[in-house]
Amino acid sequence: MKIKAVLNRDGGTFKTTDMQTYCETATRAFAAKGHDLDCDVVAGDEVVQALEQASKESDLDALLAGGGDGTISTAAGIAWEAGVPLGIIPAGTMNLFARSLKLPLDIWQVLDTLVDGRSIQHVVTIPEGLTSQQIVDRHAIRLRVYERGAGETLSCGTGACAAAVTGIARGLLDSPVTVHTRGGELEIAWAGKGRPVLMTGPARTVFEGEIEVLGGK
Repeated sequence: MKIKAVLNRDGGTFKTTDMQTYCETATRAFAAKGHDLDCDVVAGDEVVQALEQASKESDLDALLAGGGDGTISTAAGIAWEAGVPLGIIPAGTMNLFARSLKLPLDIWQVLDTLVDGRSIQHVVTIPEGLTSQQIVDRHAIRLRVYERGAGETLSCGTGACAAAVTGIARGLLDSPVTVHTRGGELEIAWAGKGRPVLMTGPARTVFEGEIEVLGGK
């Protein structure tokens, strides 16, 4: 697996880190698992250009971004546009993306989690939160949804449809797609642009009640 790391040396914890030592440690950790990591340390005003250049490398298997939430948010958008899996090294103050994904918040400890590849995933960013999408095969994905203000939800029909349609449109998935969420499975079918998106899944009663409306007709 060939991975390109873009690390913002002006981001939080990295400001006081020996970046040469960090990159050497990361490179060794990934190499031990059979991965080829190329580490690029850049200034804050060079992050966007470095991420865009990295995402366009033809033989790239995944992108690794390190910095605060601003860096990670930018990387998520670029990775989504390029259809490249993204890994996160949290070096900021709040590290909301990493917290949502339940990643270690220590820049050294997170390397052990990232090297096995399970936390390097396809991501789709939306204004209200984050959807993490991992492709299992051409007819199946795993989906986790994190809504701003609410945290992780067990499932999301809109998110499942969006993730499946995005994958099909980019040639990564074939309809129908089984979406595995923490709350169960959904099947999404889409025949292409201009056609409806069909979602099939289980339904059960979760609440019954009565309300008396006063003063109305």
